[in-house]
Amino acid sequence: MAAPDKDSHDIPQDVLEKLGDRYSAFEYISSGATSAVYKAHDAILDKTVALKVLKRAEEKDLIRFQKEARAASQLEHENLVHILDFNVTPSNNAFLIMEFVEGHDLDSILDEQGHLPIQLALSIAEKISLGMIHAHSKQIAHRDLKASNIIVCDLENPESGITVVDFGLAKKQAQDDTVVTQVGAELTTTSGVIQGSPLYMSPEQARGQEADERSDIYSLGCIIFKMLTGRTPFEAEDLLTLLRMQAEEPPPGLSEIDEERQFPEELETMVAKMLEKDPADRHQSMTEVMENLSAVKLSRPPAEHREDPETKSVSGRKSKVLALLSLFLLGMAGTYLYFNPIESQKKLEQKPVQIQQQGPSEEQLLTEKLDKMARLCQRTVNPYRDEGYHEMWYKMLNNRPMQREDFETLSLFLNKIAEKKQENNDMNIDHTRLMLQEIPLKGADLEILLASDIRALDLSRCTLDDTVFDVLPKFPDLKVLLLEGTGITNDQLKSLWTLQELDQLNLNNCFEISAPGFEGVEKSPKLRFIWLCKTIDKKKKKKVEEPPNEKIGYEVMKKLARCRPLEKIHADKTATDDSSIEVLFSNAVKDKNYYRELTLIDCKKITGKTMQLLAEKNPKIEGLEVAYTSVKPDDLKYLAAMKKLRILNVMGIPVDSKTLELIGKIESIENLYISELHGKDSDLEYLYHFKRPRNIFIFEAPGISSTAFSNLEKQYKKLDDFKVVAPNSQFTRGVEDMGDMFENMPF
Repeated sequence: MAAPDKDSHDIPQDVLEKLGDRYSAFEYISSGATSAVYKAHDAILDKTVALKVLKRAEEKDLIRFQKEARAASQLEHENLVHILDFNVTPSNNAFLIMEFVEGHDLDSILDEQGHLPIQLALSIAEKISLGMIHAHSKQIAHRDLKASNIIVCDLENPESGITVVDFGLAKKQAQDDTVVTQVGAELTTTSGVIQGSPLYMSPEQARGQEADERSDIYSLGCIIFKMLTGRTPFEAEDLLTLLRMQAEEPPPGLSEIDEERQFPEELETMVAKMLEKDPADRHQSMTEVMENLSAVKLSRPPAEHREDPETKSVSGRKSKVLALLSLFLLGMAGTYLYFNPIESQKKLEQKPVQIQQQGPSEEQLLTEKLDKMARLCQRTVNPYRDEGYHEMWYKMLNNRPMQREDFETLSLFLNKIAEKKQENNDMNIDHTRLMLQEIPLKGADLEILLASDIRALDLSRCTLDDTVFDVLPKFPDLKVLLLEGTGITNDQLKSLWTLQELDQLNLNNCFEISAPGFEGVEKSPKLRFIWLCKTIDKKKKKKVEEPPNEKIGYEVMKKLARCRPLEKIHADKTATDDSSIEVLFSNAVKDKNYYRELTLIDCKKITGKTMQLLAEKNPKIEGLEVAYTSVKPDDLKYLAAMKKLRILNVMGIPVDSKTLELIGKIESIENLYISELHGKDSDLEYLYHFKRPRNIFIFEAPGISSTAFSNLEKQYKKLDDFKVVAPNSQFTRGVEDMGDMFENMPF
């Protein structure tokens, strides 16, 4: 290993050893009560990253650190810092590798400027809200939102980058970047450990109670308060007084702190609601906060500053002079009209009185509507398209029912984006992917969107009426349709086979459909991928063994076999069995070559017969997932015939040295999933010959050392996106760190 840099600023030696040769050029950035942060260069990614090392971590802190780091590493949003790696050394030194974010923290900016203009403060708050909406959608609360955890790339242009950092990892002490004195002792109550920074801490956190999403809303309220007034709602000379104020005292209004500025009433109301003592009285979601912010931002704020007495006096004198002059002119006009009634009548008939219009014009109203839609319809990833599509979708952030006017504005918004892209000769079609999840939807609403060039539509968990299925076939270029978790019926399903461009259809967790719904599927001219899985509810705290979806099995596969273009079938946890796979081939249309991917996870009636059948009838298969089926270890011998496999999932099937050698000969493998590997260190060398691997997941390997896994990682070190996830590997310290990666697997 290369010698540590002289500027490593006391990074623990075992952390440097764990980091290895990959990281260098360490540069100290800052230090707080619980951690120190460094800049470093990542040789593999060839980019600057941030290294955060925790201080004085105890066992309970390490457990929390690993759990929360694993959760935070799932966050992928432009307004959230991305965690690249995390680990704990044998000496219990915990550290994180994060993307390095250029810019200045908001706290330093406010220290220099005092406060920000209202519109700028609201723009920054909107970006923070967008990031937190994504985090909360993953059931991840920050718990330590504060101004110093907000990085601003360019204050003049908040659109260029606002990043929330430091996702509440192993916080147990107050931060030493606050104005509080006597900080350093561990904060505990009979209820538990107090987490968060006192100046931004919610009342429930100050009492040592559990913090949730609404605690983040309170903290964001404190940040907005400071951006607008230059100080937080509560400040005190000692810590205990500050905690008592957070827990008990009502917050001041914005105007009470800054009497020289006039704040819109809507803004005062919004901030006051965010700072309510009882979480039930606050906004209940960041989405609600986002909508409120957008509404306040679009309202007409009063002047930032009130007139000083001298200006007011001069203004008053001018007003009196103008008033007297107006009275004189009116008197002259009246005298003229009195002595010239006929002439005046002619003038009145020739020139009608012009009444000056009040309020914004139609163009201004439309602009405001489009601006609001731009905030409600955000470009983001689709978590239900996680098979490596790397797509960006436009998603409606509010879950309230949409009105007809909303759909009209949405259609216009999408068309404006398309026009702009055409003007710039931008061939990217990201604007054509639209997510309308979890709302009631009628055909008349959807029909409005026909004017937009929509190629992909996600209606997952929406409540759909019959008229929706009259409109869907009218979309001329619809390629991707997600109906996961809807109550679609067989009759409604049959209407979709007339979609001329339909390429991919997701029907996961649609429990009303069965074989009759697939009548006519052979008429679908371009359908290549179909999802029919029964998936695990990630929100359930306990994974209860559930029966498979019995409606998806032999008869459904018999009909799907007639669809010539069909290449990928996902049928996890269904009644699909060996005979179902056999009928895919026996009932197939003439000259149908093969299926590229079959996903049959947790289909208990799949056995070695399917493996043999695929080896004989479908050896060119590229993706095979038979995890937690009834396939036996000896049945894996049929993999030898499948030379084009890119994806192989044999979780739940023990793999020995002989089988691993066989797998290693399939050079095309990119993603490999094994739950139980029995072998020795040298056996991993069988996996050295893949052409372009991306992920190797091995859940348990009791006979293989960390050195062997490290050597496997080094074998592919030139591949930026390659990783090994296994016990004692670089990416995971042990099995306990791997749970979320396999949360859909039925262990």
